[in-house]
Amino acid sequence: MYTEIQRVPYRVYAMAFAIIIVLVGGYYFFSITNESSFDDPGFRRFIRLIALGPLLLMLLFFYVIIYRTITTQIDDESVRFRVSPLSVKWQVIPWKEIERAYVREYALVGEYPRGSGGIRQGPNGWVYALNGTYGLQIEKKSGGKILVGTMNPAELKAFLDKNFSSVSA
Repeated sequence: MYTEIQRVPYRVYAMAFAIIIVLVGGYYFFSITNESSFDDPGFRRFIRLIALGPLLLMLLFFYVIIYRTITTQIDDESVRFRVSPLSVKWQVIPWKEIERAYVREYALVGEYPRGSGGIRQGPNGWVYALNGTYGLQIEKKSGGKILVGTMNPAELKAFLDKNFSSVSA
């Protein structure tokens, strides 16, 4: 079985930056609510509680964007992949539905102009990739095409050639 997990590059730095923005924004907002224009302590608490919601939502948004992963698993029965934390359900493509599967180089924005965050669509079908320029191109017998990005193209090509030489080219 072949397994690969793609992660957003530099995600630790991006998450640290997001936390700093939320903390600085929260500090600035809470320091404003300490001014004399908010004399009533109950009103001040109410304003702070209201401000906490958007700050936490922003942090959750950054978490979903920055800590996104694409997990790919290939075995004798199928090719499976999922994008988490957005999806808990695996997308499964059985080998009997695959006409051809091979590793190829692609241009993300040039070939797949619509979409963002690892899931894009274009005239060549769908692509699921977070980083890199290589992917597993799957051409279905029904005519659909899916490209799943890989950070280890040589390893994936060797695995396909060794185990699935009838569909890889």
